[in-house]
Amino acid sequence: MEKVKATLKTWDNSIRVFSEQHKDQKFYIFGIDAGELVANSEDAFQKMLANYLSKYGDRYKTEEKIRELRYNAGDFSFRIPIVKSDDIQTGLDFSFLNPQEDECRIEKELLRDGLICNREFIFKDLKITSDFKIFAFGHVY
Repeated sequence: MEKVKATLKTWDNSIRVFSEQHKDQKFYIFGIDAGELVANSEDAFQKMLANYLSKYGDRYKTEEKIRELRYNAGDFSFRIPIVKSDDIQTGLDFSFLNPQEDECRIEKELLRDGLICNREFIFKDLKITSDFKIFAFGHVY
């Protein structure tokens, strides 16, 4: 549990720095992909979609294919750099670590739950869409 707390504190700090550097972007997704924080903004997605349509137009004509592209972590434009600090002050809520009935969450799921539980606190300085999502993608780590 201490590792999850330490990682979440570092991610909180890293997301705050990232938010300061990307005030001009509006994000629709943040995720955990292969142990890294990833994100995509509306502007970045629209540019990527235009590029894919010009190269592979027939493949991206349906809403389903566009949605798959929109939520494909491998196509996200942002990898959030980890900002290490020895003095991380945080107001994170760790109640998500309380055991649940038939507890079987793995570390990735606990970290995702931590981001979700602390969404308002962690992402308060980031411009987000009304349908903003937090995902833990299917990699095992």
